[in-house]
Amino acid sequence: MAKQRFRLETLLRLRALSREERQRALAEAYQAETQLEQQRLQLDAELANVRNDYREASRQGQMDVDRLMASQRYELTLQVQVRQIAEQQRMLAEETQRRREALVEADRLVKVLERLREVHLQRHRDADRKAEEKTLDEVAARTVREARQV
Repeated sequence: MAKQRFRLETLLRLRALSREERQRALAEAYQAETQLEQQRLQLDAELANVRNDYREASRQGQMDVDRLMASQRYELTLQVQVRQIAEQQRMLAEETQRRREALVEADRLVKVLERLREVHLQRHRDADRKAEEKTLDEVAARTVREARQV
């Protein structure tokens, strides 16, 4: 059986590399989403601490106005950061979706070429099998002719 080379093997390798790049890009997007979520959780915890400080200060009955104003400014700063992270998460979710779609398309392109390669290999195997059968038939026919001549 002669070794048959798939003519599109190079293209298949390039598309597989492209798919791997898309996988890495998607993994990076997932990692960025995780980091943003961790930042948001930290900010939420910090906001809860600031609000608890308000409550504690109001229960004690003595309120330091400067401290209260500083806490309110800090809370507003934290709220702005939470909104910024929410916007970043929204944009990142859109980017993640684009990357996911790009990966699906890259995977589809690789699978198309893999199917073509399999069809090509199967045709080659079939041709080799038919050639071998033809050779065996010729040998059998020659043997029968020689046997009849004797």
